Amino acid sequence: MLAVVINTIAGACIIACQRGDAVLYFLFGGIFSLVFSFPGFVVVWITLYILLKKRYCCNEVISALLVVGVVIAALIYGVFFLVFPLGKEDILFLCLATTSGCTGVGLSYKNIWRHCLQRDGQELTIDQTGQKEHTPH
Repeated sequence: MLAVVINTIAGACIIACQRGDAVLYFLFGGIFSLVFSFPGFVVVWITLYILLKKRYCCNEVISALLVVGVVIAALIYGVFFLVFPLGKEDILFLCLATTSGCTGVGLSYKNIWRHCLQRDGQELTIDQTGQKEHTPH
């Protein structure tokens, strides 16, 4: 969700600086950003769920999410500009969209890492349940 906020604010600033009336662009930019980004948000969460369920290591999960985030951001960008062509600023918004996607994953890094560590710790505890304690002689 933070990626959507970053994308909305930065995109609205870019358009407002070039065309004026920043409040209008913030309002409509926020609404359209949520509408267009929600499917991408769902895809990223499903990807995260699948990767964690299949027990991928944390580095693989984060790397995959970065790739998925960039690809989804580029696809959402493409759909958005098919619906609302803006002209010469297109490449700037593509950079903004992909940066926002990476930023969203990057800001979730600690939470993802913590979840992986908790998952690995729980597996270790379960594996050791019922085993004799080994004491050094």
